[in-house]
Amino acid sequence: MAYVPRGKIVTTYVGPEGKSHFGPISGIEVQPLFDGATVRRITKLPKVPVPNIPWSSDDEHKDLANAGGVTFIEGEMEAHTQTPMHATPSVDLGTIVTGEVVLVLDSGEEMTLKAGDLYIQNATNHAWHNRSDQPVRFTTSLIASTADS
Repeated sequence: MAYVPRGKIVTTYVGPEGKSHFGPISGIEVQPLFDGATVRRITKLPKVPVPNIPWSSDDEHKDLANAGGVTFIEGEMEAHTQTPMHATPSVDLGTIVTGEVVLVLDSGEEMTLKAGDLYIQNATNHAWHNRSDQPVRFTTSLIASTADS
């Protein structure tokens, strides 16, 4: 039994036309461990850098991800602020810790994420928009990826 309701899981990908889209997540189940502990395996990556992650961005944010490893960040955004559209050549695994924020993709798709929600971005061009009256805090692990196999 969960102490806090589990949030939604959101994933993004770059489509064949080079634009970012939200994708489906399925088959994620709560698995028991021991003494009442549980886990959900959200994703499993074969190696780093992660192969076969296509991306296309004129808005690369070069200072966040690294070419061959993992970067772990914590970010905050004040109320009523927005980032520019950007992308990193990485698979980004993140959690909204407090508050809520709108994930905006370059295709025009949007989704509101709230505290407890998880996101997996596969090198997608996106912006964050805090449309609320409260700050938002999030954590993200940026795992290096390449378009090559």
